[in-house]
Amino acid sequence: MTLLNFGAKPNGASFIVAGVFTLITIISVCYSLAIYLYRSQAIRNQKVARYYDKWGPSALCVSLLAGVLLNFSFEGRERNLW
Repeated sequence: MTLLNFGAKPNGASFIVAGVFTLITIISVCYSLAIYLYRSQAIRNQKVARYYDKWGPSALCVSLLAGVLLNFSFEGRERNLW
């Protein structure tokens, strides 16, 4: 929500971008908690668990990149750069 302070004045686009970043943060925290609980349960029960995750970190990076690009485009449009 601190993105609202970066623009000249808060507008609808600022709220949208702040909401997107907040949603990405909530999803990543829930995903991290689920992975932690799964792996700690496997360690406690001495079971073989899958510790390699090829989709989670990639999806997080792509979603953060999308949020940054969305913020960049909204800010550029607000400042009449394009």
